[in-house]
Amino acid sequence: MDWRCFLLDRGGKIESIEQMDGSLEEAEAVALCRHMLVSSGSYEAFELWRGARRVYAELRHAAAS
Repeated sequence: MDWRCFLLDRGGKIESIEQMDGSLEEAEAVALCRHMLVSSGSYEAFELWRGARRVYAELRHAAAS
């Protein structure tokens, strides 16, 4: 089962969905999502999902710390 990273705008609306290899460990998937969030100037948060389960969520200000 693949990972999905939902990149969200300031209002919590999904702006982009990135599919990631399901063989990644959870920590690796979180790190990739965090990198996408921090390197982008247009997203405010991300949610990491595996199937129908939200695994992790993070706001931009937490990722930059």
